[in-house]
Amino acid sequence: MLLVWPDRLMTQPPPHRPRLPRPQNPRRQRRKRQRRAMPLSNRRLRWLQRSLRHLEWSYVTRFFGVAGLMFLLYWHPVRSRLIALLAAVRHEPTLPQPLPETAALFTGLQALGVVAIGHAEGNLTVTGDRTAAYWGHADPGNQRQNQGWCSDQGRGGGDPTLADRKCLERVQARLPQISQDFYRVGLDPATEPEGIINAVDLYNQAAPWVSRQFPQKYVLARRLGKTGEQALVWARVEAFRRDGQIDASGLIGICEREERPVTDWQCVAQDQQRRIRAIARVLAQG
Repeated sequence: MLLVWPDRLMTQPPPHRPRLPRPQNPRRQRRKRQRRAMPLSNRRLRWLQRSLRHLEWSYVTRFFGVAGLMFLLYWHPVRSRLIALLAAVRHEPTLPQPLPETAALFTGLQALGVVAIGHAEGNLTVTGDRTAAYWGHADPGNQRQNQGWCSDQGRGGGDPTLADRKCLERVQARLPQISQDFYRVGLDPATEPEGIINAVDLYNQAAPWVSRQFPQKYVLARRLGKTGEQALVWARVEAFRRDGQIDASGLIGICEREERPVTDWQCVAQDQQRRIRAIARVLAQG
């Protein structure tokens, strides 16, 4: 029997062989020497050029295209116009004609609703007589020239008679929408003449979306236990709320110019309370 020691069974590592030098490429060596001789700024520029050369430009253009589109969609001026456009093209059901009781508030220039809004604007007295402001005055909010019972914002082209007619036609065309908004929140326009006049007054004073929000805010004010003038003031101010804040730049700008120590809500409430009381005085006379 042949005995073999374990150390004899272990294989020995191959002897170390020195690694042969890699043949140098003269052209590559020359480029390397040229790069090293360059200033650091030039080397960085060449690195950037090589990186851009191998960049997948189709992905870059797609990324910036999507990012730009998202920015435009979330940019407030573009977004507000898109919302207005969608609302304009959206199919709306045929609005019913206003009830005779509601339409009677704005049948002519001596109608109760016309006198009430004209008095709230400061262009008519409680009895419907014309004041000095009726013939022309600058709007304190946007400095436009106003005339007529509704402060026409220049729609009459300097003619008070034409301004009166255009204001009346504009209000009469809006009455079906306002009546529909009241119906949607469970209010009967026939039994809410003061609410209807205040909604029309908001339509005359501010952007259309403000008057669209008023009926819902009016119902909410009553649910919160508010009544009478308090409910109307709260509803009219809250109708200006958009994106979580009161959006009434014209009225707030007046308060800022006059340096009133009030919040935005209080500033708008002061103006709305004045208008509500003017409307109430006319209704008490009628």
